[in-house]
Amino acid sequence: TSDAAGMTAETLTDYEEGTFAPVFSNIGNGTYAYQLGRYTKIGNMVHCSVHLDINALGTASGNVIVATLPFTSANNANEYASASSIYGGSWSVPRDNLTGLVITDTTTMNLYYDSGVQVQHSDLGTANVLFNISYTTA
Repeated sequence: TSDAAGMTAETLTDYEEGTFAPVFSNIGNGTYAYQLGRYTKIGNMVHCSVHLDINALGTASGNVIVATLPFTSANNANEYASASSIYGGSWSVPRDNLTGLVITDTTTMNLYYDSGVQVQHSDLGTANVLFNISYTTA
């Protein structure tokens, strides 16, 4: 098709699929029962599906941050990616209205509940978290 206004190319120059090992940062000596990430990258957009199950929380502390996303997010001012769906089950402290935000110029996603309160490791216990997110890469 012809170029749309502002479009510079019509050729798909980058397509990639793979797996990665997502983690919760600050998990200390905690362990996982299940840990899987899958991604598809098309051009500068990446879509990730993540499933994390904590086997033992250990010395985990602080804010829940999902780390080691497969690509660094773009460093565009005020351009955050929000998770399209998040499921969290078997938590020590049940939380509603979960959302996640990929922080610019990182490979991390912060996890929030209700009105933007960041989830703490003490909320998790032996929990699971599943989500999908798409974001622009650097």
